[in-house]
Amino acid sequence: MASSTPVLTVAVLAAVLVAGCFAEGDAPSGGLVGTEWRVSSIGGAATIAGAPPTMAFGSDGNVRGTTGCNTYSGTFLIDREHVHVGSLASTAIGCDAARAAQEASFEAALGGATTWRRADDASLHMTGTAELVAVPLAAGGPSPGPSRSAATASGSAPAGSAAITDLGGTTWLLVQLGTTTELALVVPDIGFAEDGTVSGFAGCNTFTGSYTVTGSALSLGPLATTKVGCPGPAGAVEADVLAGLAGVRSWSVGADGRLVLDGSTRLTFRPG
Repeated sequence: MASSTPVLTVAVLAAVLVAGCFAEGDAPSGGLVGTEWRVSSIGGAATIAGAPPTMAFGSDGNVRGTTGCNTYSGTFLIDREHVHVGSLASTAIGCDAARAAQEASFEAALGGATTWRRADDASLHMTGTAELVAVPLAAGGPSPGPSRSAATASGSAPAGSAAITDLGGTTWLLVQLGTTTELALVVPDIGFAEDGTVSGFAGCNTFTGSYTVTGSALSLGPLATTKVGCPGPAGAVEADVLAGLAGVRSWSVGADGRLVLDGSTRLTFRPG
């Protein structure tokens, strides 16, 4: 019987060559470990407002996030400008047609990515099957202001801005729910229209309703939501967000430009 030694030697050599491609310092870091991103476009098409996919590259070599409907995880490796993302495992929540299409496009683009780079504007570009463009998800990072100047509802406003007396025409991204900033990699948001309607994304479902502002007092009418099932961490975040919104009694925008909705639970938002 032929010896298996040559086969073993070839296998060991192959392993050494692979390890050489992803040398210490390249895998899985490559400048991405510890970063979190919100996807703004897939193949040139803008992502769904209120339900963008997210990506968090962990020090354990896993990438995790939401597709805008389901949560997912998978492995990743970086070799300089090259990237390889392993098979993605995800929850199996049913999505509406738009988010299902976005999910399929996102998973194909992320799984098919072969190169990555950071642009001068700090955005992340991953190319391969289709180009993914993402912006930093860091809550404390720079972000566009609301459609009206953010300022305090009472007290002094930041230099160069005027105090606002209502919320109409502003949009906000949730950064803290009660005392926690752990939001299961979903990005709940809320937008106040000039016509007295409010809408947003609670973590899995979207919601709509009415609002009334009287000075610093704020009341939100009964909120109607879509009925997508959402078990797991994102579902828990959504339940807390909707409960918190139902209990809102007042609002303020601080000198740091963040909106605070107070009531049964404090919800803190940054401009979006």
